[in-house]
Amino acid sequence: MPEKEFEQDDPLEFVGMAFPAGPEADEAMARAVVEEFLLHGLDRDRLVRLFQDPFYAGTHRLWVERGPAFVEGVIDTVLREWSPSPEFAP
Repeated sequence: MPEKEFEQDDPLEFVGMAFPAGPEADEAMARAVVEEFLLHGLDRDRLVRLFQDPFYAGTHRLWVERGPAFVEGVIDTVLREWSPSPEFAP
């Protein structure tokens, strides 16, 4: 329970922003998202669903524009790189 009521001009309020970037930024963005949510405990299936879900506009754009093969390739690469040993890799 918050200790105080929400204030419209709260300087610590989380704000998401979109900014223009070309297709060359797609892989870096996808890797960053996968790494972040992997650290939060999401497994491969949940990571894939994150990109499939239209609620998450940035990741879903990659799913639609770049396709499942691109997204799953990035996920698998990151999982391999972050796996402590080969038996945990996808």
